Amino acid sequence: MDAKKDHLISKLIEQQLEPAELEEVQELLRSDERAVEQYLKLLQVHTELSEAVAPVRAFSAEELLAIQAIDEKLDRYVSSGTDEDENAELAPAPIAHPTPHHLGHRSAWLAWSIAAASLAATVALLVWPRDEAVVPTNSLAKPTPAVATTDTVATVIRKVDCDWEEDRWGVNTSAAIKAGQQINLSRGLLVLRFNSGPEVTLSGRTTFIARSETSAQLIQGTLSARVPEQGRGFTVETHAGDFIDLGTEFGMIITEEGSVETHVFEGQVRAEPTPTATSSSEHVLLEKGKAWSRTDSGGTNAEGVSQPQRFMRPLATGSVAAGTNIPVTDRLVLWFDAAQATQRDDAGRVYAWGNLADNDHTRAVDAWQVESSMRPTWHAKAMNGHPALHFDGESGLVTEPLSMGPSHTSAVVFRLEPRKAIKRIRARNEYRHLGVQLLNLNGPPHTVLQVNENLTLESRVHLGWLKDHVDPVDVGVIRTLVPLDRGLHVAAYTYDGGNSKASLWLDGQLVAESNDAPRLQPTSAPRFLGAHFERKGFGFTGFISEFVVLDKPLSSAEMRSLNEWLDAKYSSKLQVSDSPLVPLAAE
Repeated sequence: MDAKKDHLISKLIEQQLEPAELEEVQELLRSDERAVEQYLKLLQVHTELSEAVAPVRAFSAEELLAIQAIDEKLDRYVSSGTDEDENAELAPAPIAHPTPHHLGHRSAWLAWSIAAASLAATVALLVWPRDEAVVPTNSLAKPTPAVATTDTVATVIRKVDCDWEEDRWGVNTSAAIKAGQQINLSRGLLVLRFNSGPEVTLSGRTTFIARSETSAQLIQGTLSARVPEQGRGFTVETHAGDFIDLGTEFGMIITEEGSVETHVFEGQVRAEPTPTATSSSEHVLLEKGKAWSRTDSGGTNAEGVSQPQRFMRPLATGSVAAGTNIPVTDRLVLWFDAAQATQRDDAGRVYAWGNLADNDHTRAVDAWQVESSMRPTWHAKAMNGHPALHFDGESGLVTEPLSMGPSHTSAVVFRLEPRKAIKRIRARNEYRHLGVQLLNLNGPPHTVLQVNENLTLESRVHLGWLKDHVDPVDVGVIRTLVPLDRGLHVAAYTYDGGNSKASLWLDGQLVAESNDAPRLQPTSAPRFLGAHFERKGFGFTGFISEFVVLDKPLSSAEMRSLNEWLDAKYSSKLQVSDSPLVPLAAE
């Protein structure tokens, strides 16, 4: 059964079908036994939820007829609890949570909820003739209530530029995930932590249902999961079967056509596939590095090779080493080094960059790019022997929201592609003064570090759109007098709004300063690396090896210390031209 059919059945149980869809699902349940099995499986979940929040009442004959008709249609009706006396009670036997491959004894759990039974009646009376079975009105005893479970089964712990709920980044308004709740994601990355311990990451266009604290269903899209030992047994259900974690890390993909893939990154996963006309339902134990797949036509391969680079995954806790050798660590909020903690897709493009700053031992604020076409590429020795990320003007990374005060310091290690920068700037019909941007700390108000059309390095304060101004307002501009060459450079900018001071350093030398810097307000926002905060094509063109951002202004002595440390780190590989590059002639 493909993902579309599975989704129709879910909508039936949620009572969200349109009239045309109702006709389609009626025909589906008449002709497809697997669809009926899936309907019963999903109905169990809703049965238990209904019983947890409302008492049951006695059933009508119509409801009992529906329950028996469903079981008899599947030849699984339970008659062991009856006797010759038609007035005798049929005692429901205790039933464990059935799997998709063990659907017997349905009558007991179907009887546990009037809401579910009524829904079963509606479907069954449309699908099967009413004279298939007759069950006396008083033939069921009061059902044994199901064990109630906690209402919240998972919590949203991270949102990265996604379109689920109102806030693309924050989690405060939508953190709690209820049992049976469906998540429809179109872009970005959403990380859930289930109460039993597993962390599940959804990315891109994905439809997902949190079934319980220990199980979920992937209808379509991409997920990855990290499951600690206490979460062992976490199950992801699909139309192609169930996949049970054995204390591991794995990923899953379901395409729009219905193909299913499971990739094991660490540990083991047990695959329990549903049978098809061309494949069996034998269980398969998938080891680290292995992948299981089933195409939309039913062909199965259990000997594939795992491809973790196809999944967007948060960096594992402890995988980013805290910085200990940077000379200034007080209020260090962002530190990105291309030699560490980059996560790349199968084309070598960086989708996540781990923040090396400790951030007072809280969760690190990493940088991301959810759009594959806008990801910078990683190069092992692009900076004369050092790793670097290449930005082409369209690409860029953005951090998770970060609170910063009114004064701060930024440093960037970079190598410019000057002619590409000039070409991009001159191609614009407006806003040429925005240059190509190395760092945009996004407020507003906020500071920007950029390269201009004449290849000078500039820092400024962007105040945004102010009253009585036609264009956005930028103040506090300071820039170099000499254009940049093609060599490796270290730019550092410190801003002290409290004392109205700002200074711009290049390769360890103070090159510009201001004594009338405006006072800024504290901000909390995502911060942009190698990109403008909203305009494509305004980003940096060249290579960047390192970003450092501190939430305070640095003294001259601290600035010298930071520059000396960066110089010592990169100087043995520096190959700077003897003279600056001459800009292209003005048009």
